Amino acid sequence: MLTAEHLAQLASACRQELVRIGIHVPPGIRYCVNTRAKKRLGLCRRFADGSYEIQVSDVFASDKDDEAIKRVLIHELLHTLPGCMNHGKRWGYYARKVNASYPYEVARCSPVPPGMQPLPTKAPRYRIVCSGCGAEIFRQKASRLVREPFRYRCGRCGGRLHVTAFENVTEPACPRKKL
Repeated sequence: MLTAEHLAQLASACRQELVRIGIHVPPGIRYCVNTRAKKRLGLCRRFADGSYEIQVSDVFASDKDDEAIKRVLIHELLHTLPGCMNHGKRWGYYARKVNASYPYEVARCSPVPPGMQPLPTKAPRYRIVCSGCGAEIFRQKASRLVREPFRYRCGRCGGRLHVTAFENVTEPACPRKKL
């Protein structure tokens, strides 16, 4: 089980490695183990006062080696650099710099680490179909689009949308929009 103390030690080691290659992250970052996150490995939050908090999921970190946790920490530490809250060009530049110096393989989306089971994805409960072009949009929750499709139009052709509720879809869970 990953503890906050061990996470702080790993983060300190990551900061030192980044400094060695000329990447200086801001001081005062808070680190915590997230016990609720089930679908992400880590998260970097920026607060209004300019401070940062980095969270690592305990599901991911429960039985993983320190190197895998450090890869997630370095990924999130790169988000604390100016202009790097997204995975844009500047973040990618720093990720490539880290990957050239260390064997972490920092990337925008990490593959499921060995030994960690991928989380089961829920099949969507609702399918919204365009009457004009047949485009499909899938939703898990009864969002406003599902409850009030008459308020929306197809992004492709402007056609009317119709909702179909169904159980046990055979296809995998879809992205938010399939237009």
